[in-house]
This record gives sequence, C-alpha cells and structure tokens, in this order.
Amino acid sequence: MATNTTDRAQRLDVDRSMAESETQTPQTRRAWLAPAILIALLVAGGAAYAIFAPAIIESAYRGESLDFLNNTIARLRDAQPHARDLAFFQTRGRILATRAGMLLCVAFGFALLWRHRVAAIAHFRRLFNEPADPLNLAFTRIVVFATLLIFTWELDAVTFARLPDALEVAPSGIGPLIMALPHDPNVVGWLVLALRVACGLVIVGLFTRPAAIISAILSLYVLGLPQVFGKVNHYHHLLWFATLLAASRCADT
Repeated sequence: MATNTTDRAQRLDVDRSMAESETQTPQTRRAWLAPAILIALLVAGGAAYAIFAPAIIESAYRGESLDFLNNTIARLRDAQPHARDLAFFQTRGRILATRAGMLLCVAFGFALLWRHRVAAIAHFRRLFNEPADPLNLAFTRIVVFATLLIFTWELDAVTFARLPDALEVAPSGIGPLIMALPHDPNVVGWLVLALRVACGLVIVGLFTRPAAIISAILSLYVLGLPQVFGKVNHYHHLLWFATLLAASRCADT
C-alpha cells in the first residue's frame, strides 16, 4: 500500500512538472489569441447572420433566391404546408446557425487540446488520480437523488398514464421507446413507488450501487412518461448524473 501511494505521488509530481513546463512556453503565453479569434469569428458570424440571413430566407421562401435555396425550402414547405410558414424557416435558420457556431467551438476545443496535448494529458491524470474527500461525492449523491425523488411528485406519472393514447406525441430520441412500454396506471404506480424507495436508499447510503442503478433505469421511464404528451421539460441531465453516480464510489461515506 505504501509503495502504491509513493508511486502515485511520483506520477502526480511528474505530471505536474510536465504541465508546468508546457504552460511556461512562449506559445502557451500567447494562447489567449486563439480564443480571441474564435470570439471575433462568432461575433462577426452572428452579426452577419442577423443582417443578411432573414432577408435571404424570406427571398428563398418566395422563390426569389438561388435555385438551391428555393427548391430546398419549397420541398420542406410542401411536406407540411400547414405548419411550415415563413416564421418556421426563420426560426429553423437561427437554430442551424447556432449549431454551426457550436460545431466551430467544438472543433476549436479539439484543436486546442491537440495543440497542448502534453499538458492536457498531465492535467487529466492529476484530475482523476488526485485523492479527494469522499464527502464531496456523498453530498452530490444526496442532492441528485433527492432531486429525482422530488420530481416523482412534481411530475405525477400516474396521472399522465391515465390520459388517452391519442394525446401522445413521441419526442425525438427515447420517446418511441417510452411510448412502446405499458402505460397501465397500476403498473406505473408500482414503478413510481419502487423509484421512490430506491432513491431513498441511495440518499441514506443503503445498498447504494444496486439502488442507484435501479433509480437511473426507472427514472428513464417514470420521468420520461410525462414528456410524451406534447410538452418536453429538459431535466435529462439528472439521469446522466444518476448514471455517473451509479458507476462511482459515491457511498464511501
């Protein structure tokens, strides 16, 4: 045990020295220029879109722009003419522009990581090998699963299970799977009860690993069922956190 601790400490010292040597290079001192260029590109692109894009989209909607844009918008509009008006395409254009900006940021991030890969690897090693107080993970466990427990009352899945199937509208992603599962109110009621019990066990730290796994799986259905009736609430990050905690040593204390 002492030898392993010493080896780990030595590796951390080596990683720290590698990171420091990387961060002290002249190129790294000028690294702020790259984010500044990215921000300038995003601001310029956003301004250009706000000035020119709405008029271009409107022209294409009226069939007065480039043939490619005219035909594309016409084809999409003819698929659902009652819903896809000019406002729809203006909104869709903003969404696509936002996604393009996000992809640019992601590409920039990967390029920056590759450029400083030595320091990045050293920092990640330190992050995952540095000893930490288990109370931090325990508090996170309590907060996440207490929030899931509260949501079982805030979003009454049993009430939604009693609604007619004709009202269901499957959202993209996991929606079709949730709609394929049984919606019997009695079955949903027992699943809600099982989820509450599992969340309670995780909060107090009893049978934490199996209870956390059960909570993450049941939350996907119990909290997902209310999302197939037209209004989607974005709390899926709670399921991600619950899954990560189920794979961690969150019950060491």
